[in-house]
Amino acid sequence: MIYTYHKRPKPVIDQNIKILLQNPKTFGGGHLNVGDELDYEYFFEVKDLNSNLLGFVWFEFNSQNNTIEFNLGKSPSANKFRGFTQSILNDMDHIKNYLPKKWFNNSMWLVGIKSINPKREQLEELLISNGFEENDNRDFLKPIN
Repeated sequence: MIYTYHKRPKPVIDQNIKILLQNPKTFGGGHLNVGDELDYEYFFEVKDLNSNLLGFVWFEFNSQNNTIEFNLGKSPSANKFRGFTQSILNDMDHIKNYLPKKWFNNSMWLVGIKSINPKREQLEELLISNGFEENDNRDFLKPIN
């Protein structure tokens, strides 16, 4: 494990989270106010071993289609850092320990990438090289071991 994960259930929006989620090319989260609360129970700050904030990862379980959607984003304060997504993908087995066990009965990881994301092709290649397959909705799925 390269990173440490700090759970922040229903996190309060700070400037880093606001900038990240309001980026129309990645998340496009509409208008967010610093100080408001996000409705994510499984939201984590991702820090390096020196406690520097690198980004965020959060998860939502959909029991109807048995998927665990995960989103990740590099903190604007860590913009020059490279390899964030690959490192998170490498850590997925470890990250599972922070999530409810009942989520993992025949479930799949689900990742969506906005079509206007400037790094879409790079992210698609990265997901495919890590065992994800694209579906008809242009989402990426991977069975959970």
